[in-house]
Amino acid sequence: MNRRGKSAFDAVALPANPHRRAGKFRCVAALLLACGFGNALADGAPPRIPDPKPAPLRQAQTRQLHRQCLRQPAERASYAACTRLIQSGQLPFRDVAAYRERRAMLAAGRGDFASAIADLDAAIPLDSASKNRLERLRARYRAEQSARSVPMQER
Repeated sequence: MNRRGKSAFDAVALPANPHRRAGKFRCVAALLLACGFGNALADGAPPRIPDPKPAPLRQAQTRQLHRQCLRQPAERASYAACTRLIQSGQLPFRDVAAYRERRAMLAAGRGDFASAIADLDAAIPLDSASKNRLERLRARYRAEQSARSVPMQER
């Protein structure tokens, strides 16, 4: 309510239709249009449903994924296991940062420095204790990425 006793909804003007009373659907539709959600109604398409979260991990699954993530020598399954642990949403921030660091190392080993740098960018705010080490690793990967992007004639 504002000072004059009117709510914000009083300011929304609905077009007058003398043949029909304003029903709940029209009020909701007008509110959605006013809020910028009119595209979903105008297109006639159903609203997009977000992807479901992965199923929660049990303790045995977490242990198995942890072993796969840290496996030496690294395999494609290691990268996938680290990704699954990161996306689970069940781990403390410090653990997520450690798995992101491991996934960055795996990506850098494959030569994918852009993914490695993105993982380290996401890991730095999660673990303040390891911030300096992660920033040094990120700088090293950026230098390696720029060195690989320079053509052979210029080296």
